[in-house]
Amino acid sequence: MASSPPSRRKGLKPNRKRVTIHMQFQDRSESHRQLIKLIILPDSMEELFKIAGENFGGHKPTKVLTSENAEIDDIGVIRDGDHLFFLHYDYDNTNFDVI
Repeated sequence: MASSPPSRRKGLKPNRKRVTIHMQFQDRSESHRQLIKLIILPDSMEELFKIAGENFGGHKPTKVLTSENAEIDDIGVIRDGDHLFFLHYDYDNTNFDVI
């Protein structure tokens, strides 16, 4: 008996995009560090940011960039296999010079 194709197995939606998400942290204590996860791309940018925050210890990312360093603001431009880089800046621990 042949098994069904992966897209027809229970619980999987056909044509779902898989993306690799990276969270980059910037603060005074660690100038730069990164965490990586593979996820199924959700249907909205809001859900994408929520998933990134949940996967990376509750941090709230402020931006998402492509591997070409272009900011993403529309879920429709993300392709299967893309690497997405979420930026999180710890503004509470950063000194800004105000002039």
